[in-house]
Amino acid sequence: MKYRMWSLLVVSVAASMAMAAQSTVIRITHGAAEKINIAVEPFGGDTSAQQIAAVLASDLVRSDWFNYVAAANAEVIVRGTVSGGALNGAVFSRGGTTPVLQKVCAGDGSNPRSVAHQMADEIVRNIAGKPGIAQTKIACVANGNGSKELYAMDYDGANVKRLTNDHTLTVRPRFGPNRRTLVYTSYRSTWPDVYIMPDIAAPAPRCVASYSGLNTGGAISPDGRRLALILSKDGNPELYIKDLTSGGLTRLSRTRQAEASPCWSPDGSQICFVSDRAGQPQLYIMSASGGEAKRVTFGGYKTEPDWAAWSVSPEVPDICFCARAGRQFQIFGLKSHTGEELLLTKDGADNEDPCWAPDGRHIVYSRTLGHRSSLYILDAFTGRAIELNPHLSVLGDCTAPAWSR
Repeated sequence: MKYRMWSLLVVSVAASMAMAAQSTVIRITHGAAEKINIAVEPFGGDTSAQQIAAVLASDLVRSDWFNYVAAANAEVIVRGTVSGGALNGAVFSRGGTTPVLQKVCAGDGSNPRSVAHQMADEIVRNIAGKPGIAQTKIACVANGNGSKELYAMDYDGANVKRLTNDHTLTVRPRFGPNRRTLVYTSYRSTWPDVYIMPDIAAPAPRCVASYSGLNTGGAISPDGRRLALILSKDGNPELYIKDLTSGGLTRLSRTRQAEASPCWSPDGSQICFVSDRAGQPQLYIMSASGGEAKRVTFGGYKTEPDWAAWSVSPEVPDICFCARAGRQFQIFGLKSHTGEELLLTKDGADNEDPCWAPDGRHIVYSRTLGHRSSLYILDAFTGRAIELNPHLSVLGDCTAPAWSR
């Protein structure tokens, strides 16, 4: 079993303790909206035209809102011309002569993939009526150089960039709301402290929590102004909120047990977190302004929650988390308004560290099998899981993924 964030809180669970009965779960095996048949015809123009067309087609398939088919069988057809690095794209309904969508996606030719991603998000938003994910980023921790460093990449695993060179342990990255800011915990000063990288395009991290004891669990609020933290500066690992402008701290929890892994509701009014106050780690939700915490999961060992920024459908849970299922850890979902739990993965591997995409449909997570950890993307509608990019194995074990919002 790979290094787990909960171990940072020194929460011991006796090996002989019988696991409490799991709540009734439902495995999602169907329920996705019917996909739209789409075709991308060969683009005209610059030498990069066909590369851009191919990336666009891949983006549309990865969105899971479209079936890629031959033009003769398509409900909608994408045509385009590339000039000076820019894509002039248009979408037509079958047999139509007037575009139902037309968009010029600017580019300078240095990164042809970027204009394809722009067009893909426009098509998903305007044709499927859903948020696009093609322009998002994924960050993770990888150990290929002998230490656990941070890396960032396009949502499909391309354009990998190393963000840290600390030669130490780095854990739990999380993006801020602007898709550029990253918060994470690092042991670069020997003890765990929380750092913020304002822009992953030009990594320059600054420490925002280095109090005595444990500093971890950083999660930036949807408005970008507050930071949820787990601090043990007063003796016990407790939940705090730090104002990123004034630096003021507000303590939210007061227990004799340990809290961990906070995440924000989409509107920033609530925080979901982990606490072992009931004996084993469970999920709780409380107001971001304080007050009583409500327990929302029961039985078993449940950690690592993440709250979707957008609800794609009542069929899909809005909180994902990690829990024991038999001998492995698996990804579960929770419908926060009903308390219903759903088993999302079960494949004989350890599946952990779930994080939602901004479309509320896809989850990135780490999958460990045969002592190798890699990143997978789960379609929470259908249960289909694919490896993010097999070529990422050159980075070593990839864990603790975060998806930009």
